[in-house]
Amino acid sequence: MTQFTALVSSNTRIANGYMHLTFGWPQDVPDPTPGQFLTIRNTETTDPLLRRPFAISSFDGDSCSIIYQI
Repeated sequence: MTQFTALVSSNTRIANGYMHLTFGWPQDVPDPTPGQFLTIRNTETTDPLLRRPFAISSFDGDSCSIIYQI
């Protein structure tokens, strides 16, 4: 498992109750492959204990995005 820190570049509403989150992808991290998931932790603490899994919706080499339901 590769861990890295990323900066969110946009978080926009795409439909009622759904958001599109885009964040930077570091150059030293391998590119994701089709069907791959990623887990996100939004804090440095252990609360919540488990990270949240998301499917990657797009990747362009410099940034990655996911779609999530509020």
